[in-house]
Amino acid sequence: MISTIPLRKLSYSLFCVVFLIGSVFLSPARGGDDPSLSSTIISKKSFSEWLGLAKKDDAMAQYVVGHLYEKGDGVKKNDAEAAKWYRKADKKGLSDATALLGVLYLEGRGVKQSNKKGIAFLKKAAKRGNIRARFNLGKAYNVGKHVKKNIVVSYMWFYLAAYVPRTPESFAAKKEMENLKMVMTKGEIDAALKKAQKYTGGR
Repeated sequence: MISTIPLRKLSYSLFCVVFLIGSVFLSPARGGDDPSLSSTIISKKSFSEWLGLAKKDDAMAQYVVGHLYEKGDGVKKNDAEAAKWYRKADKKGLSDATALLGVLYLEGRGVKQSNKKGIAFLKKAAKRGNIRARFNLGKAYNVGKHVKKNIVVSYMWFYLAAYVPRTPESFAAKKEMENLKMVMTKGEIDAALKKAQKYTGGR
């Protein structure tokens, strides 16, 4: 006869694992400067209502309007308008808008394609603590797209993206770090971590 005690312990352990994983994904954002943007928040107002608020210089609304224009949600897709509203929100310090503006420049959507401006906007957002921007910079430096390949800098940005685990990009960054570890020397990894201290207060 199989004892039920080990099964109970196993069930409890599985419950704890599931609970902890859920807590990570559902915990409030920390370490960034952006308000939470979700489909629930966006759906509470129509596009015209968001646009009205954006025209009144509401930073969050400007960010939402840019997002809606980029996705073509509730309004005809228009990357140029998306870039315009992201730029307004960026000037008010919303780093998600800054990061998305950087992507538009890298891809040449709604603006004249510019690697220089795209990377600059991503770095601006990354220095504000934006996880998405840090992950995108890690990818760019890893593959050498839009910027000269540099695995030390790539590892640094991935490390910073994973530094405060709170988004899918954080977990993806950890996987990218593991892949880089297989081709990097200890000296290169140490150099990357030393560079990261500039953004982590020396930790």
